[in-house]
Amino acid sequence: MCGIILVKSTRHIDLQHHLDALNLLTPRGPDLSNYSFHNNIFIGQSVLHITGSDHVYHDHCDFVFNGQIYNYKHLSGCANDTEFAKNTVSKQDWQNIKTWKGPWAWVWTDFKDIFYASDPQLEKHLFVYQDKDILIVTSEIKCIMHYVDIQVQKVEWHTKHWPMTQDHMPWQNVTVTNGGILYKNGVFHSKLDSLDDWRTEYTGDYNQAVDDLDKLLTNVCSDINPQEKFVISYSGGLDSSLLNTYFPAGRTVCLDITGKDPIVKTTHADQKITVDLLSWADAYEQVVSHTFLPLASWNWASYYILVKNISERIVISGAGADEIFGGYPYHLNGQKSPYSNTKVDKFLNDYKIQQGAVDLLGSDLVSGINGKETRNPFAHPDVIKFALSLPYSYKVNDRCKSILHDLYFKRTGKTIAQPKQGFAGHCNDAMHLIRPSYVPYSGDRFLQWKKFIQDDFYARYKH
Repeated sequence: MCGIILVKSTRHIDLQHHLDALNLLTPRGPDLSNYSFHNNIFIGQSVLHITGSDHVYHDHCDFVFNGQIYNYKHLSGCANDTEFAKNTVSKQDWQNIKTWKGPWAWVWTDFKDIFYASDPQLEKHLFVYQDKDILIVTSEIKCIMHYVDIQVQKVEWHTKHWPMTQDHMPWQNVTVTNGGILYKNGVFHSKLDSLDDWRTEYTGDYNQAVDDLDKLLTNVCSDINPQEKFVISYSGGLDSSLLNTYFPAGRTVCLDITGKDPIVKTTHADQKITVDLLSWADAYEQVVSHTFLPLASWNWASYYILVKNISERIVISGAGADEIFGGYPYHLNGQKSPYSNTKVDKFLNDYKIQQGAVDLLGSDLVSGINGKETRNPFAHPDVIKFALSLPYSYKVNDRCKSILHDLYFKRTGKTIAQPKQGFAGHCNDAMHLIRPSYVPYSGDRFLQWKKFIQDDFYARYKH
């Protein structure tokens, strides 16, 4: 997990002002930082140093990077993925970016022009502000606020959670990068890659698909497997239980949501973190105040509690499996998706909205608050491509995520007898602790929560 900032201004800004902005990113990258300042362009990075040699961070800084390229060793002889990415980008070898496997966002400048992009599977993001005087590209909204007085704006959304997309950003003139798009000086330059181009047609039978997915996850998890101690975010359900079979060295950590579903009491995890109303309300406060974003999903607060209470720096997450392998009940009956508000191509659209604009964005931001890094095997490009290629019946028939169930049985000889605990926590019940004066209306709890997070955000930040 690293922090990125680039500022290009038509007016002079003191170096110290830029360095103060870079320091705001220290939690994301507590190990070291570097920067360059030339021609009214400041570029800087705070680094959480996980892999390879760090010499690249002490060279002249014209490239900053957040993420991991898991297959960089297969593609080059570079000491780390940042060096590999820098070499590719500085040569403007845009076509070869399609070969990158992993989450990434980067900015590069020759101190005349600015180029930046984020990965097509939407694991990493960049926030962008631009007016006639300044261009800011960064990992955090608070860095934009360090330079300009941005204003909140009311938006409406028609999905279950508030998606942070171009059309739903709560701050005026602040956008978020579209994955797989190359930008130059704040405008579209070209398409690098796209989720929409990843669909193929799988031709094997169902049993072959189970075997092929097993081989694929074995390879993917081997590439993702950290070289230092790590934990698995464990819910007791299918996705995290399956990943646990591919990461035997990982320590499992789950949340014990007190006063809620007792399922977690029977979940066998190495560490259980107790979550009560007070701790959940405090997590809500910490996430909203650090990210300067509404709590797009209640998962953000619960995940904050998990990553805050572990000593390891890397978390393996099962994010994405429900979206691409058909894990929601509405997949069984053809209903409209509450996550992408569509009946058409729900797998891909659910992933784009619920993962790309909500959960993956949240895990990156929440991990960054705590100096941690999240890795998501089900968001690996090869896994997404495989899932999108499968016939519907391989994923959803008389049950959701059929292929994952049978793969788990193949690897363990066991079935999943309980649903996952999840991360919903105390979202509605903690409202009175977050805002004592708030009076929730009676009725649908989803609508109640939706109204609360919007009202609370505007009450905090509307001038």
